[in-house]
Amino acid sequence: MSIGLILFILGVIYSIYEWIAEENKKKKKQTPYKTKVQKHAEKEQRQKSKIEQIKAFEARVNKNVKKIENTGKKVLSEAETVSNRMQQEQNKVKEKQNKQSRQKVSEIKNHHLSINEKIDRIQADPHLSERQKINRIQSLMMEQDIENAQFELDLSKKSLVNGIILSEVLNKPKSLR
Repeated sequence: MSIGLILFILGVIYSIYEWIAEENKKKKKQTPYKTKVQKHAEKEQRQKSKIEQIKAFEARVNKNVKKIENTGKKVLSEAETVSNRMQQEQNKVKEKQNKQSRQKVSEIKNHHLSINEKIDRIQADPHLSERQKINRIQSLMMEQDIENAQFELDLSKKSLVNGIILSEVLNKPKSLR
């Protein structure tokens, strides 16, 4: 026989021996055979432990439910106090707005009176010429118009021509654009 065949046979024998040794180790590790009574006792113990776990879980749930109810009551009471505070603040804001609107109305009345008083003073001033009096009264009236006027778009010929002239003055010349 050749040496190669002998080595092959020895390798096969060695691998079979290792396989048998592993199987014996597995059998030793396996649990022993249990009787029906032992299995039934283990089932009962598992069921008892499950029941105890369920009871403990129910106790925790009840405890948490009580905590939630207590916090819910607290939240409701806090919400009521917050809503009361908000209503009070809204009332205060409304009162302030009413006061401000009253003040504005009185200021407007006083302002109109003050313009009339200014016109009377200008007319009563002996040091001003008639032309100066007219110019000052016109400037007061323009100030009043500016204060009361809203911005309106004026499309008259004069304003359009002024707009074109100002655009040419303020922008670069067309030759440089």
